[in-house]
Amino acid sequence: MVGKIEYDFLNWKSFPSSLKLTNKNPSDWVYGPYSAIIPIIPSSIISVKVQVKQENVIPPNPSHVLIGGWNGEKWIDIPAKRETPFGTFDWASFDFYNTQIYPDTQALRVHVSGGGGRPETPGITWFDDLRIYRNDVLIYSNDFSNWAPIIIPTEIITGVVAIKFIK
Repeated sequence: MVGKIEYDFLNWKSFPSSLKLTNKNPSDWVYGPYSAIIPIIPSSIISVKVQVKQENVIPPNPSHVLIGGWNGEKWIDIPAKRETPFGTFDWASFDFYNTQIYPDTQALRVHVSGGGGRPETPGITWFDDLRIYRNDVLIYSNDFSNWAPIIIPTEIITGVVAIKFIK
């Protein structure tokens, strides 16, 4: 196993769970599921807040939260990304404020990833209490206890992608 994604019902910022990403590869990320698609008014100003806890995450790949935007044809990265520092820390708020959405953006989705670790000391990142605000008004909230099942690649072994269902 290179990466693992699961709900953690024992370690959370707010009840009942958090999203836990475990990574045993120092040169890659473990990608969590995308959020629901969030309709947005083009050119909006958004702010994002999320609680993060981390153990043993090492360079070169930090854990991060990324916002993607739908422009009517494809998903694009919006300049709204927050990376965590390397190492270990208890629950902390990682926020970014006053991010301008592109004029052609019709919807948003959130993507979280866990940073690198080693087989003997995996990098573990927990996410909880995600909030998105448009002009200081809450438009999306997720406590990482109700993400829909999704299919994502979680292991890459000699170029073969193993697909696992996340519930």
